[in-house]
Amino acid sequence: MAKKELPDWVIKEEYPKTYKIEKGISMPDQRHGGSSAFKQLRDHMEVGDSVVVDTLKKTLAIHSYFIRHGRKTSHRKLSENEFRVWRTK
Repeated sequence: MAKKELPDWVIKEEYPKTYKIEKGISMPDQRHGGSSAFKQLRDHMEVGDSVVVDTLKKTLAIHSYFIRHGRKTSHRKLSENEFRVWRTK
């Protein structure tokens, strides 16, 4: 039986592959698509505080970020390109 030739797009590695094990490397914080600006909002907004953002997408991103971190928000559309987000809990 002849050995099959692999297509060019297949990554060819020699086995057994050796890996270097490294110790003491700290793992970076997990990112969920939220920016450090959301973290600053989370850390500094008190219940009753609000911010104005320019898109519904940002409004919902802030809401999702806060929910993931144990806080609650409410939001209202102010005008075509303005939304206000309040921290409620």
